[in-house]
Amino acid sequence: MAQNTSAAVMARRTNKRPPHPLEAEFAAAGLDRYLLDDFPTPPWGGRAWCEHVVGPAALKNALVWEPTVNRGFLARGLGDYCGELVTSDIFGYVPDCRIFNFLDLVPGSMLAAPAFLPRRPEWVVTNPPFVRAELFIEAAFDVATVGIAMLCRMQITETVGRYKGIFERYAGRWAWSQFAERLPMWEAKCERRMNSASAYGWLTIWQQPPAAEFILARRHIPPTRAALERPGDYDAAVTVI
Repeated sequence: MAQNTSAAVMARRTNKRPPHPLEAEFAAAGLDRYLLDDFPTPPWGGRAWCEHVVGPAALKNALVWEPTVNRGFLARGLGDYCGELVTSDIFGYVPDCRIFNFLDLVPGSMLAAPAFLPRRPEWVVTNPPFVRAELFIEAAFDVATVGIAMLCRMQITETVGRYKGIFERYAGRWAWSQFAERLPMWEAKCERRMNSASAYGWLTIWQQPPAAEFILARRHIPPTRAALERPGDYDAAVTVI
């Protein structure tokens, strides 16, 4: 699952992005901006997964771990549905963030949950750094007892490598749920008035294969933004759980 992080690839990405407001803080922490992929998720994107992919009943009593909580916007949406939500991140974007490198979990050796979790979570749900999505999928699948959900660009469905490493590997257990309307995300900010040139969807993988008709019914997330946005969704002060 080696990721293409060559100097040439990183240089091309650098030319496309303005300076990051936390560039100095990332460097001080020994972290690479392009591997962090700081694109906060609007809360309604999380609510859409809860409502239209797994359904609220599946999360009512579930412990959900959000391991790249960022500024907490996705967690804000998930928290409306989860029985219990625990968050962490490799970088402290907001005060009191629980610092934990999710990729320190070695696939195949996860015998117990990390100490800050009350038990192994039923679900791991997050917006992973895109270039490390496959690593996050593998680690998350080793932790969650019911399933995982990764918010990804549509490009996750492309390439022979991803086909073999994700879609063939977990055949019969995954659903790709494309947003019918764009889920707008910008680097380093989350605001109500945003647009996006990228298409996103939820990749959900269950530990046990659901019925085929259940998976097929989840190919799209219908237009739902107007129904799922809430007052205060984009407030800067986000509480991290």
